[in-house]
Amino acid sequence: MQFDKAFQKKWRVSPYNFSDKAASNTKFPEKVNVYDVTLREGEQHIGVSFSKEQKITLVRMMAEARIPFVEISLVAASQDDQEVIAEMCAENFQHTTITALCRLMKQDFDLAKKCGLKYVGVIVMCNETNLIAHNWTEEQVFEMMRDILPYGRSLGFEHIAMMVPDATKVPKETLLKTIEVATPSIDSVCLNDTFSSLSPHGAAAFIDEIQAHTKLPLHLHCHNDFGFAAANAISAASRGVALIHGSFLGIGEKTGNARMEEIVVGLEMLYGVNTGVDLTKLAGISAKVSEFCSLPPQSNTPVVGAGVRAVVSPTAVAQQSRLVKTDADWEKWGPYIMPFIPSAIGLSDEPDVVLGKSSGAVNVSWYLDKWGISLNQEAVRDVVDRLKVFAASKGGGRVSEEELRKIVKEAAGV
Repeated sequence: MQFDKAFQKKWRVSPYNFSDKAASNTKFPEKVNVYDVTLREGEQHIGVSFSKEQKITLVRMMAEARIPFVEISLVAASQDDQEVIAEMCAENFQHTTITALCRLMKQDFDLAKKCGLKYVGVIVMCNETNLIAHNWTEEQVFEMMRDILPYGRSLGFEHIAMMVPDATKVPKETLLKTIEVATPSIDSVCLNDTFSSLSPHGAAAFIDEIQAHTKLPLHLHCHNDFGFAAANAISAASRGVALIHGSFLGIGEKTGNARMEEIVVGLEMLYGVNTGVDLTKLAGISAKVSEFCSLPPQSNTPVVGAGVRAVVSPTAVAQQSRLVKTDADWEKWGPYIMPFIPSAIGLSDEPDVVLGKSSGAVNVSWYLDKWGISLNQEAVRDVVDRLKVFAASKGGGRVSEEELRKIVKEAAGV
């Protein structure tokens, strides 16, 4: 087992993740790049709309975090989005490529070129429902591809990625024909699990099957109806896919996309795969997306939720209060107490000791120590009893630090 990957300075995960048996059926690339769709598909999330200024702020934050690809919008979506694309392309970020999507239309390619894009995605619909909705036949789509894709190629883009909606449900013969027709004019194929129909094992099998029939690099874009989007994305990476899509907080159409935070932290910490992303920037970007969208993460949201810093049970509080007295103690014991210490992703390492109906003396004592108040054991027990009654009167809700301070004053006069 590779303990050097499992045990890092700021995280400590199970070495079984890196055992020969676990790794025997994987072929992760040396680096897996991530492609962010927060700004484009995120606006398909219920009630979400970013202003021009908000998009620019988030692009710059993502560039600082070294997110390799940031997709801003459908290039024809709005004048504001076109201005953002042009402004961000002009900044020539060192580690980040600005992208946008084109419809299968020559005018969209022209607009993308005018905006200064070097990397574009082109949407090619070959799934049955879209064909019916647009009153197209497969052959008509293929003819449009033969006409329009070479035109896009002639404009000199450095990279054209074909984006195939609902690719995971398209009959294999149709999907392979679509790739074959596009191949002379594109550089990669993004397979979209638009309506979230994959399992992690299915994602691996799907990638294996399509890779066997094309030399073009494959990407995977996953949705989250079953809660498996990040797992599906990582499963695809385990079969050799070197670029996977995600959005911060998982915002997107219907139940959203694979969560960028989960993908990056999962790859880096659970699989030891390099993404090139600065992990310490993840919490800050997530917080800014949350602010702009008015979508606060739930306490049990993985990676960036409030629960990452929270300790509730007396046993968990005792672990931290008795093992961790100094910063040096935290460096030593933090990764033993939790899978990763919060500062690994840009949060404060100070624990959030939760007060409520399940609190014990150690929870109360943690705050008493913080305030410099010394009470005997009997007085502490009285405070705990009062705390539990008060919490129950609130319907089991969390008791605030201020409310505990009032209880202590009433019980002990201090």
